[in-house]
Amino acid sequence: VRVCIHLDEREKAALVLRNTQNLIDDLAGVEVGVVAHADGVEGLRTGSPRAPLMEYLAERGVRFVVCENAHRSRNLSEKDFPGFVETLSSARGTGRKIGRRVAVSAAVKRDGYLMRAERR
Repeated sequence: VRVCIHLDEREKAALVLRNTQNLIDDLAGVEVGVVAHADGVEGLRTGSPRAPLMEYLAERGVRFVVCENAHRSRNLSEKDFPGFVETLSSARGTGRKIGRRVAVSAAVKRDGYLMRAERR
């Protein structure tokens, strides 16, 4: 199972990260990508109180991706994010890149973020 979680609100970052941790703790073999765009990119910046959890999740295989357009519009650069955070030109296409070999997908908007679970 692959799960792509879209984060577009800074104040939801802690919730998204805790739910991501629960997901990887509960589902063996799940692949998770956290995609931040709009104000959500602010929640994944270097030095945030969430940085240790982000690092832990990255070590467990979670991909973190920020939208280049969103961080450029805020005058941020890749240096403003931990080294494991990837930047792509459009967050919209990121979910497809994370789950490009997927046969079935479902989307649910909950608690301010979009979570899409996909089966290979």
